[in-house]
Parts: sequence; C-alpha cells; structure tokens
Amino acid sequence: MRAGRWLLRGVLAAVALLILASGVWTSWDTMRHALGGGGGERGTLTLQECGRDACAGSFEPFSGAPTGDDIPPSVVLAQSVGRSAGETMSVVLRPGTVEAVRTGGPGVMEAALPFAGALMLASLVVGGGMRMARTGWTIGISGIILLGGIFLTW
Repeated sequence: MRAGRWLLRGVLAAVALLILASGVWTSWDTMRHALGGGGGERGTLTLQECGRDACAGSFEPFSGAPTGDDIPPSVVLAQSVGRSAGETMSVVLRPGTVEAVRTGGPGVMEAALPFAGALMLASLVVGGGMRMARTGWTIGISGIILLGGIFLTW
C-alpha cells in the first residue's frame, strides 16, 4: 500500500514537472525574441487594422538599421485584444517571416502567458493529487500574480 502511494506521488510529480516544462518551452519560443536573442529586425510597429486573431501594420526599423527589400511593408502582430488602430509599439520581426513580437517588459510578460497557465494547472496537480496543499497554493498564487502582471502590462 505504501509503495503504491509513493508510485502515485512520483507519477503526479512527473506530470506536474511535465506541465511546467511545457509552459517554459512554449513561453521561451516567444520570449527569446522579446529579449532580443532570437535575431530578427528591431523597430516600431504602427497598427493600421486589427482583426479577430491579429493586428497588421507598418513596420519601421530603428535608425541605423539596414533598409531594403528584406523589410516587409506590412507585418502581423498575433493578438487583437485591447489593441486599436494607431497604436505604436516596439517589436522585433521573427527571422524569415512577417510576424512581429513585442519587445521590452510588456513583450516579456506577454510571452510568459503560457507559463502562467502552466503554473496554475500544475498547482492543481500538486495540491490536489499529491496532497501538498501549501505548495499547491504557492504555485497557484504565483501563476495568478504572473497573470496579473501580464494584464497590467498588456
């Protein structure tokens, strides 16, 4: 009976770690661009139109950046909530695409959204499945705080 409990705890711990690892992995794909380590052209995006899933606008590279045929005339920002035409923000283009990612603090916080969700989901596994209530609450509250920070910097 005791061995079964330890086995169940081990499986649930592996599930919680897998959830957290997938949140970090998903966040890192966007965060590396927001932090400036993913390459790509940096500049400002002026939104011209926002649809249901994305906003499109004109991209202007920062001063001193090379201009030419490699800079697309219109780029896409994969979000539409809380955005309106005329807004200007700092972005970086994903290499080889017309997809833009926000940079700076708001971009990093926005990239951390999958990790915030993973924290809240893992808290249920840790608190409910593993019967570690305090640790589960701590993980869940950390996810909620991160989600609140994302909302404030949106």
